[in-house]
Amino acid sequence: MRHAWQDLVQESEFVSAKLAPYIQDKYKADRGSDTPRREQVNLKNILLRGVDLSRVDFSNFDLSNTDFNNVTLKDAILRPSNYDGISFFGTRWWEVKIIDQHLLEYLIQNAYPYIDAAEVFNDKRPSKEEYYSSIVNLCKPLREVCKAPVLKFGTPQAPMLPSSQNLRNKKVH
Repeated sequence: MRHAWQDLVQESEFVSAKLAPYIQDKYKADRGSDTPRREQVNLKNILLRGVDLSRVDFSNFDLSNTDFNNVTLKDAILRPSNYDGISFFGTRWWEVKIIDQHLLEYLIQNAYPYIDAAEVFNDKRPSKEEYYSSIVNLCKPLREVCKAPVLKFGTPQAPMLPSSQNLRNKKVH
């Protein structure tokens, strides 16, 4: 079972690495307009893992059941046509430039940092202050659901420390 999981991870990383440059090139958010694109893009039921999709315009993307795992979305436009079942793990979705306001409310409730205590961010741990500030900037107009007293922020799992038994058995060279 462990090998099957490792194979899945390797396959998803391979597919993501091949797909990301194409998406970044073809759907760049820096095209000079904030109007949503008309072309429908189907990216549903896919696991995107460990890639940089910064400044991508996800307008009119079908992201149903898409899993963003340790994906960089800095300054992206996140206004998909469909996002049922979308999930984020280790992904700073709050760093997007523009977001669909209904999706924002969904993510505030269902994908806040450390909703799963085992969530791991590859670069650095997000802070409450950073998260709260980003949400306030994305929330247009500012609503109660976007204010710090209401926002949720989980507790990260403590890093695993080596057991004393392992330390005793480790040889020093």
